[in-house]
Amino acid sequence: VVSWSTLDWQGAFGLALCQTAKDLDKRALFQDARFREALSIAVDRNLLNMTLMNGQSRPQQAAPSPGALGYDPEWLTKWTEYNVERANQLLDEITEPWDRKEGTYRKMKGTNRDVEIVISISDPSVEGNYITLLQSAYKAIGVKVLDKVDPEVMKSVLTNDVEAKFEGVSITSPAIRPDQIVP
Repeated sequence: VVSWSTLDWQGAFGLALCQTAKDLDKRALFQDARFREALSIAVDRNLLNMTLMNGQSRPQQAAPSPGALGYDPEWLTKWTEYNVERANQLLDEITEPWDRKEGTYRKMKGTNRDVEIVISISDPSVEGNYITLLQSAYKAIGVKVLDKVDPEVMKSVLTNDVEAKFEGVSITSPAIRPDQIVP
């Protein structure tokens, strides 16, 4: 294996939640940093690395590479420690109480609607394994994950018809491409 430096951020393939989701309950949830932290720490990055990356990745967060403009070592590890208990504590603060019974999901605050994330994907043969891993990880925190195949996902993003998608971040500077990282 030969390491290759690119403009891609380290760990750049990740789940991006739409901060302007049309569903206002979901929008409020997606904009809450506690929700995003819970989702992040509920994923076992070591398992993801070993099963989907052939052990060739480093468990970390999407962040500028060492030597790149904006590099901060704290960014690489922020919210990366696998901790389902902490994730559940965070979600207990922002959702209805959850009984943690098998086959049940959390409810959004003030509603009887499941906390669910619909992830738009363009190619199930590429992204399907990530969906499966997230479904398993998020089940442990009471969050339902559904996928929606959309070959025109980038057009759907422009019309705000995407709740979530897998996103790669490949920029030289947030000042040049703020749309990549600033909601």
